[in-house]
Amino acid sequence: MKKKLQTLSCNSPEDIRKFFDASAQDYKEQHGDAQRLFNYRLKVIHESLQFQKTEVLLDVGCGTGQHLFALAPYIKRGIGIDFSSKMIEIARSIQKREMAAVNLTFQIDQAQLLQTIPKESVEVVLCVGSFEHMPQKEQVLHQIQRVLKNSGRLLLLTPNGNFLWYRFIAPFFRIDIRHLSSDEFITAEWLESLSQVSGFAGIKIGFWTFIPKGDMPWFWVIIVTGLDWLGKIFLPRYLRSGLVFRADKII
Repeated sequence: MKKKLQTLSCNSPEDIRKFFDASAQDYKEQHGDAQRLFNYRLKVIHESLQFQKTEVLLDVGCGTGQHLFALAPYIKRGIGIDFSSKMIEIARSIQKREMAAVNLTFQIDQAQLLQTIPKESVEVVLCVGSFEHMPQKEQVLHQIQRVLKNSGRLLLLTPNGNFLWYRFIAPFFRIDIRHLSSDEFITAEWLESLSQVSGFAGIKIGFWTFIPKGDMPWFWVIIVTGLDWLGKIFLPRYLRSGLVFRADKII
């Protein structure tokens, strides 16, 4: 029987680190067929970014590095950072064991600080499924803007805070939707307004399918999946489950 999601109290960045350290060893896809969803995310990423072999890519909140390993052949160099030392430890062990992706490095760092990343040193920043867990989101965007070269590109894939499930259905039925009390599902409007202030232009908002099947009762999975499908035709800002945010750094 599926364990009901219960939001854990989070009072500090250290609480976030401990949560993801504890999740790292047994980390796996919980929201559907792992390979199918992974391939789908890669397709969205490639369509949005159009990589060049001369580029340096920074993956913010890289986890165990699965996306970066897959993207390594398409870039000059890749850097994965994560706040969880356990996640980074696993990514490094995979790289060492498989003798794979020698153009990648994995570093422990906080997204709102990016202390290990020099100013204007990367062409592309990618953030997949982790922005919602990051505190100080405004500072995260400012740091991303700092490390991007001029005309560099940012891509965020994150749950859609306007989605009916997060905004109305789950709150009405008092169903927990967050793993940590500090988690925050942001909206397209929030991203548009803040990113313009943070020094980004060429902003494009799109949508992707992210159904948190592992976090909801099975009958709601059917309903929410149907809403997302309808969102491809009607009212996407409220019926689509995920946001694709693409922006350029223009000075």
